[in-house]
Amino acid sequence: MIFPQEPTMPIDLDIERILSPCLGVEIVFDLNSLTPLVRSSIIYDVDHLKQIFITAQPRILIHPNFVAKTIHLTTLVTVQGSKKRIGIKCRPIQFDNNYRLSNDNRVGAIIFKYDPPITETTIRSAYRLPVGKRHDIRVKLIHGENNYYSTKDFSIRDISLAGISLVIPKFFKNRQKNLLERIKVNVLIPLGIIINKDPGIPDTVIPAIIKIVRIQRNTAGLYLVAGAKFERFGKHTGEEELNMFIHRAQLEDLKRLSGI
Repeated sequence: MIFPQEPTMPIDLDIERILSPCLGVEIVFDLNSLTPLVRSSIIYDVDHLKQIFITAQPRILIHPNFVAKTIHLTTLVTVQGSKKRIGIKCRPIQFDNNYRLSNDNRVGAIIFKYDPPITETTIRSAYRLPVGKRHDIRVKLIHGENNYYSTKDFSIRDISLAGISLVIPKFFKNRQKNLLERIKVNVLIPLGIIINKDPGIPDTVIPAIIKIVRIQRNTAGLYLVAGAKFERFGKHTGEEELNMFIHRAQLEDLKRLSGI
């Protein structure tokens, strides 16, 4: 679920400086409805004289016949030392399935007409990022008197600002039983999310408390999938740091698919 707020008064920011190629953005449909839709993308090109910008087709495609009352393009900026999310109204005017990038790759793109001014906007997206080997994230959790690690005891299926999904095998390769499979619904579990940075830069560690809300066992009984929601983060920057990781991961996936 996404929890939107009405945009505030316009803020004095330079549109031409903010809306520029390679900027990571969110395209938000029906921002003020009870069920807004958010898609991460990246700006390919901008023509400020015509008030036009071109974005990548998100991984979950936006179709020309998709209907929305309002569309906003939003992004995070630093204003006087603090992070703010700003947005601008826009509307699609063309869908190009064969858009040519500067490296001559052909990709799907959407051409938008934007409508100033920029406004300050708040959205909280619960987009679930499917976690693969290319994503530098690990989790350590404590259950009972034992520590469990995503590198050997379970794996991360997906993660969002709202929660995390864990795949827990019933047995290890040596047929030893995995005690974590005894996990129960409604149990609170402390965990640490470790996000790997570049060599020489310390990892980001985000402490949190999760609550198991559902458990699904596969038909063969070989593993279970535990869905959990974040009850709280252990530091005030935790949610923002996790949001930045998810956003960067989506953009890297888009760049990889686009060949840029």
